[in-house]
Amino acid sequence: MADRAGDTTLTLHPLIRRRAVVGVLPDGSPIVEEIESVRGSSDLQLFSTRVEVESALGAVVFQSTALEPAWGPTRAWVDSARENAGGGLVCFRFDKAGGGEAGTVDGGEIAVLYSHESRRDAHEVFLALADRGLPSSATLSVGLCSGAWMAAESAIRARAGTVLLFGMIQWSRVREPVTREFLSALGYDAENVSPAATKSARTRLKPLLRRLLPYSAWEALGRRGITQVPGPLLGELWRAGVRTTVALTPQDDDHFVAQRGDAGLRRLRRRGYRGRIERIPSPQGDHDLYRPDTREAARRLIREEADALRSRLGLPTVRGEHRPLRALFVNENIGGHATVHLALRRAFADRDDIAAEFLDAEGPGIVGKVLRAPVPGLARADLDLQPLRGQLVHSWAINKRVRQRLNRGDIDAIHLYTQNAMLGGTRIVRRVPTVITTDSVGLRNAFSIPYRSPTRFTRKASRAALPFERPVLDAAHHVLANALPVVESLTSPDYGLSPDSVSLLRMGIWSPFLTKELPKRPPDRRPTVVFLGTSMDRKGGTLLLEAWRSCLRDRADLLLITLDAVAEEPGLRVVRDLRPGDDRLWELLAGSDIMCFPSIIDQAPNAVLEAAVAGLPVIAHPAGAIPEMVIDGVTGLLVDGSDPRAVVGALDTLISDPGMRRRMGEAGCAHVREHYNIVRSADTIVCALHRAVDAFPEECEP
Repeated sequence: MADRAGDTTLTLHPLIRRRAVVGVLPDGSPIVEEIESVRGSSDLQLFSTRVEVESALGAVVFQSTALEPAWGPTRAWVDSARENAGGGLVCFRFDKAGGGEAGTVDGGEIAVLYSHESRRDAHEVFLALADRGLPSSATLSVGLCSGAWMAAESAIRARAGTVLLFGMIQWSRVREPVTREFLSALGYDAENVSPAATKSARTRLKPLLRRLLPYSAWEALGRRGITQVPGPLLGELWRAGVRTTVALTPQDDDHFVAQRGDAGLRRLRRRGYRGRIERIPSPQGDHDLYRPDTREAARRLIREEADALRSRLGLPTVRGEHRPLRALFVNENIGGHATVHLALRRAFADRDDIAAEFLDAEGPGIVGKVLRAPVPGLARADLDLQPLRGQLVHSWAINKRVRQRLNRGDIDAIHLYTQNAMLGGTRIVRRVPTVITTDSVGLRNAFSIPYRSPTRFTRKASRAALPFERPVLDAAHHVLANALPVVESLTSPDYGLSPDSVSLLRMGIWSPFLTKELPKRPPDRRPTVVFLGTSMDRKGGTLLLEAWRSCLRDRADLLLITLDAVAEEPGLRVVRDLRPGDDRLWELLAGSDIMCFPSIIDQAPNAVLEAAVAGLPVIAHPAGAIPEMVIDGVTGLLVDGSDPRAVVGALDTLISDPGMRRRMGEAGCAHVREHYNIVRSADTIVCALHRAVDAFPEECEP
């Protein structure tokens, strides 16, 4: 070894240990690391990390990376190898040719990326593992940047079980080695790593071609090594039977999108591809995984994939940590559905077993409004199929957004609330584990549409929706119905679902009164009747207001919580600015004594549950799931909501008897706490999603 002046030479004789204990498991088993030559080559050294007393059924191979061959970014490969060894797995690292840990190092030498020698070395490692009884299908190959490219290349050649690719920016398999000559031709100074001052004509042309060329042409250029489009390589990994996870920091993600990776993913996913795209958050890009937070995120992904490999090999997982289920909750966002999703958001906030992402439907644009408009003449007879046209327009917009989200990856399962959100989206439901929760079906809804009255043609017209609704329900792994009548409809000949594929889920609500003590209501105070509904006419509020004015004004006050404009008057209070999720609701209910909700169209209204859990007796119309929500004579009174006299009679009974109000209110609160707690509903949904994922085929055939 010569110093920089060249006038001093030192001869070193290092003592090399080829075996060492580098850690101990909690049970006392030593973690051993060994260095050995691969197939007799002194230039290819293999570092194995294993638990000494175990036999291994699978392997994790960490690919060499640029100037960090066997140790990875900031020793990440060393730490991960020692962390994941054991539990039936052995971990391997190796020094590729020209990497600097083994063999002769010459002056002025650089680590040649993508060299033919390093490709040979990577494949030789897989052959060496096969010699040890570890088949390629039982391996997880991990790499960063050029090492990720090498992991993918060797996985395709060896047909490895899984690859985990970090910082992947070179996607074409047609890859010229990055030698000094290669860098000089591009205007780089290999000593100072300075880029060219001006871009070549080819470099300037690529962004223009990216915008102008159709995807198929851009992909063809990638197959020739001219562009770095991800689709072809991902497809080749899939066809080779390699499970693929790509982990991208923001810097890598920008490159992935710029190279039209999303378009390639869309094409692959339409054919059944289920590879994962993981986004690693980082405020500064960090392609090299040098930041502690991004490096820890990378190590977490390695742990997850190692445990996934153990599961596929029939071995128990050993790290005691599992990646949360990543579920996309698609909300039809009609009526009370927004309230349900707000409650689910609260229920999932403190859970670490699910990462819930919510996609809420939006209202139609101008074109959508035209397509769903009633047809004069036919609308009066309910023959214009307006409800179906409106739902299809709504579903088309949701389907588009769901497809775009799925193309980004990171989603394990979908929850639909309800099936109407995905009419025409059967292919999506079939290729992603999906659970549907529904409060009704089309044939039942047809007779309770708030903005039109049923006619003698409604029954036949409603059947036009079956060819759209039934395939979505049938494609889902499981359907959770919010009421017994809905269960009966789904399993009837009209929909034909198997009883095993349908379960009853009484969808719960969130309220502080699920755990909080009920408010005190003095029996001698003037009672307040409360109504909660966005529309007065549709929800029965107008009928209630007229009944109160004509018969009850002198005996009780009335509180209307609605979006409609209603003028206040003595004894009448109107709240018009309350929106879903506004916690003022609970104060308003605490100050009330009776809930009256005479809607004849609502199938499973949240309002009656919210009132009941706040300790109010409920007067409601016995439609849909309401007889399950309100136990007649126990938690409230069920009457014909279209009959003003019946509504007045029920109100008179409760206004006259404070003891009955208190007993029914307490019983209603207990009923909701037991049967309609959103925390239990969330448990049921998460369990159903896990079963859907477990039952789903791991990968469709390419």
